[in-house]
Amino acid sequence: VVEERTEEVRESEQWYRLLAETSPDMIFVIDRDDRIRYVNSRAAAQFGKTPEEVTGQARTALFPPGVAEDQLRGLQLVFKSGELLASESAVVFPGGQAWLDTQLVPMRDGTDMVSAVMGISRDVTERKRGLEAMRENDERFRAIFERSSIGKSLTTPDGELIKVNKAFADMLGYSIDEMQQLNTAQITHPDDNAMSREGARSLLAGERSSCRFDERFIHKGGAVVWTNV
Repeated sequence: VVEERTEEVRESEQWYRLLAETSPDMIFVIDRDDRIRYVNSRAAAQFGKTPEEVTGQARTALFPPGVAEDQLRGLQLVFKSGELLASESAVVFPGGQAWLDTQLVPMRDGTDMVSAVMGISRDVTERKRGLEAMRENDERFRAIFERSSIGKSLTTPDGELIKVNKAFADMLGYSIDEMQQLNTAQITHPDDNAMSREGARSLLAGERSSCRFDERFIHKGGAVVWTNV
């Protein structure tokens, strides 16, 4: 029975090791002495080393002081609380900086004490770069939109004004907030509503990439404002 149990444990360890070695994530185990007890090939490669070269080393030998101190705070929290901790941070490796989404998982011994912490880190650098590019594009768009001396608006397919710039609001005598409570049908001359709706429909249907026409809007005070849209 003991031999059968020993073989089962050995097979389980082999399965876990196989999963760790084939994982796209970086996996490591840190003990209470702050030493690396296990690291998969993916994680070791970030340092230009093999798992054998990294295993047994002090964690602080691999990371610069500032990074090592930040990591230590998270590790200590998991050792003390016994609860999983998730974080996202930039880590500097020999090959450059990478953003990692990391989960620190407590590992308990036979006495239920947390004897080690397993870390599972996923490289999210490309996602972070994509989000940063989106943020920069949004800021550029916002600057162009809001500072333009030409009236600009964003509307839903139903004609709700979800965003207008100051130039457009001033043109019709409204504040921006007032304009964004309206529908285009409320500010467009009744005789031009059908033309405006047809232009929007053809764009949304992909029948053309742009359209241009003269359109009359109604000023807040009731006057007709001729525009080129």
